[in-house]
Amino acid sequence: MAETSDRAAGFAAYVRASQTQFPRGGMWVFAAWYAVMAAVLIWASTGPGAWRLRTFYVVALGLAALLLVLVFRANGARQFSADEHGLRLGNQMHARELAWSDVAEVRITPAGRGVRLDIVLGPAVPVAFRPAGRQAADLAFMFFVPVAGVRRNIPAVLVPRRDPARYQLPLLKVTAAEVRDQLSALAPGIPVQVCG
Repeated sequence: MAETSDRAAGFAAYVRASQTQFPRGGMWVFAAWYAVMAAVLIWASTGPGAWRLRTFYVVALGLAALLLVLVFRANGARQFSADEHGLRLGNQMHARELAWSDVAEVRITPAGRGVRLDIVLGPAVPVAFRPAGRQAADLAFMFFVPVAGVRRNIPAVLVPRRDPARYQLPLLKVTAAEVRDQLSALAPGIPVQVCG
């Protein structure tokens, strides 16, 4: 549910947990781990009735991977806020502060349990894009060193996308009209449009 703070007359919302904890594509690393565990258990199970055990391993680990993905997609963390000075993405460990002068426009697209918010940056704003090779190397590190890999990577919500340069946030438990009204009131000079 969206929250309003009287302290700064601002707006805060929940961002999908998978985007706040893991790099883009990070959830697939966990699916790969479950596939490796299933392969090891299937390879290790021999003897009479092993096919039943193998079937159990595949089904159980497949369901566990699916449950993990669904939990991270359904839950959120309050890591988006806006006030009269600008926007804040992320948490205490990893955060991006954007002044309203850096924002060219805001696009809001209704989604399943919330909205997708695209914060399009102005052409004069310096943006450091993440190279695809670096992203692949970070995902590989996350696969081989799971705990350290997750902590080492930058969450997807803080990595800008290209064409146009923008931050993309999946907000939960809010409506497009609510986000439009709140952001329009905080930054009257910035175009805020609802798409789709």
